[in-house]
Amino acid sequence: VANGLNPNTTPVKACMRKPLVAIEGDRTIIDAVRMIRNRPPGI
Repeated sequence: VANGLNPNTTPVKACMRKPLVAIEGDRTIIDAVRMIRNRPPGI
């Protein structure tokens, strides 16, 4: 695992970005990629 983190003991918050960005489950992967590309820098 990246950075030597143990996936069995590492909390999710240790490798997440903030703020959390979510997308509806019925959206396409293309929609998700567009959303990621269009988000402001630093998010």
